[in-house]
Amino acid sequence: MILDSPGEEWILPPGILMEEDMASQVQAYMPLYVSDFVVSTQSLTQSQLGAYIRLLCFAWSEGGLPNDYEACSRIAGGIPKEDWAVIRKRLQVFDAGTSEERLSHPRMEKVRVKACRAYESRVAGAEKARRKREDSDHQVDHQVDHQVDHQVDHQSHAPDADDSLQLKPKLKPKPKLKLNSLEGSKETPIGVSTAKRHKAARRCDPLAWSPESGWTGITDKDREEWGIAYPAVDLTQEMAASSSWLRANPKRAVNRVWRRFLHEWLARVQGRGGTRRQAVTSERRNCL
Repeated sequence: MILDSPGEEWILPPGILMEEDMASQVQAYMPLYVSDFVVSTQSLTQSQLGAYIRLLCFAWSEGGLPNDYEACSRIAGGIPKEDWAVIRKRLQVFDAGTSEERLSHPRMEKVRVKACRAYESRVAGAEKARRKREDSDHQVDHQVDHQVDHQVDHQSHAPDADDSLQLKPKLKPKPKLKLNSLEGSKETPIGVSTAKRHKAARRCDPLAWSPESGWTGITDKDREEWGIAYPAVDLTQEMAASSSWLRANPKRAVNRVWRRFLHEWLARVQGRGGTRRQAVTSERRNCL
């Protein structure tokens, strides 16, 4: 902040630093350029330096010093006249010949002007953003009010309008199963429940199972296809095993898509190494 230039002449723009509200915003802290301050105050004694610092802090906080030795001496806690003569050379008179005449440091006043202008810019930006936000909210409210008024007018002018019927929302029709003319089966559109899809699949597939008759509807084509897909599986043995398991678990044999169940059973046996490998593994476990 401090760089003494005794011969420098600088005039403070009028009306910038003496406003109380603005001064209260910029007086919270005072920047200090350490290198400049140390170099410019090397010639001062300890007592002169202490008084000088207190006077600068007061000038920053209050907008300047009174142009009077007695008043400045009280502010600094007592200054001998010879020390005051040294300090006075570093200060400049501002607003000379007016009731606001004051003493301050030229460079410090420049920093104050810069701080005040930055504060003014922030205040103007905040005010602009506030007005823009209020205009946007007002525009949205106006559009909503216009839409509501238009809807009310439209309903009031409708001939023989039944308000109770107009307020009821229209329900979408439930999706229906469409008959497939090529295969005689039912398609399952999106939105149909799982139980309905399973029911439709069971209707169009002759393969079925019951506790009394076991597996029915298995064709030679099915056996040939499964023999290629699951070469390590004994189809006859696994059919009997799956039928026995279903009889032992009647609750698990409800609403099944039997073709899918049988495919999953055979695939699981194939993945475990086939029918023969499962039997060998079971024998080893019994031996252990």
